[in-house]
Amino acid sequence: MSTNFLIDVPEPLNLKRWPLNRFFTQVKNTLKQIITELSDKIYINKLQNHQKLLMYQHLKNKHLKIIDQNFIKNVFLGLRSYLWNNYKNQEPEIFETNIYNVYKQVMANILHSFNEFNYLDINTAHTLMRKCNANPSDFAPINVGHANSEMMHDSNICSIISQQTNTYPKIPVDALLKFFTLIYELKFIFGDTNSRFDDFNFFL
Repeated sequence: MSTNFLIDVPEPLNLKRWPLNRFFTQVKNTLKQIITELSDKIYINKLQNHQKLLMYQHLKNKHLKIIDQNFIKNVFLGLRSYLWNNYKNQEPEIFETNIYNVYKQVMANILHSFNEFNYLDINTAHTLMRKCNANPSDFAPINVGHANSEMMHDSNICSIISQQTNTYPKIPVDALLKFFTLIYELKFIFGDTNSRFDDFNFFL
């Protein structure tokens, strides 16, 4: 966080082309990086003292101030709706372990705190980090068998989907990462640190 706010978020489309173990590892590492950066004391102090990230001030002072704030707000609301509508009707992801669902829940909690407060308090950060560091073997596997097999009955698939969507976010992790980017751009580039989306728990 020494240069205000830098997070290496992988390209979502490339993520899902990776082997499953590598995919889970990258999701985990990305979450841990976000948690670390959002709970960094230097970052939090800068926000509390300056209410802005200095790296974007030239852009905001020279170019963005001529754009009407209501127009910016409407654009971001439209982008939020577009992302939600684009993902909500996709077929649910089916994995053999609940650890991925835990990662999605961690990301959803990050989104909520980032949208509301701009950072993670130390207790929340520790809780989320513990979830990320949990051993995947601690989570009961979901018996999916051969999920893509023609022999698997529709009722079994529905049961698996039910297990994975009743408690956890209903959209994939790449969508949650895109929502994170959307909040970041609203707060630190086009709006200000007081900018937020109302009712942002719709993805839970």
